[in-house]
Amino acid sequence: MDDDQIREFSEKMSERIASLEDRNDKLLETARRVEGEKRYAETELVRLQKEIRRLKQELDRLKSPPLIIGNIRDILADGRVVVKSSTGPEARESP
Repeated sequence: MDDDQIREFSEKMSERIASLEDRNDKLLETARRVEGEKRYAETELVRLQKEIRRLKQELDRLKSPPLIIGNIRDILADGRVVVKSSTGPEARESP
């Protein structure tokens, strides 16, 4: 190889190295962004799992039978009834 060929080869290798370094920088930036998105998704997953557990507990609570006992105290002439509740005063209810 003569001096011109060596210089040309050296310039091509320098350009190739610069191109690869630029590509590496872009890939590192993308990797950092994706890692941040992954952390956000994992945090969101934990938050949503807690919300699911809370909603399931609320649903179970709503499905459980009420803890109120009512007794019919009187039947009125218009068909309504007077009900005495275990949790409070008497109330008139429509049929």
